[in-house]
Amino acid sequence: MKKAFPTLIDDAALKLDTIIVSTGKIGQQIEINPTDLKSVTRATFCDITQKSAD
Repeated sequence: MKKAFPTLIDDAALKLDTIIVSTGKIGQQIEINPTDLKSVTRATFCDITQKSAD
């Protein structure tokens, strides 16, 4: 990323061996281990799903 925006990755990604993310160029993606993605982007794993107010 060109700017250091906070990056969040949903905790569910930790259950997967790899995930596919956009490279920022049209039509290009990479397959990467979620923990490697965290390292490269300096991201934080957290629960980002919206829970309903029942």
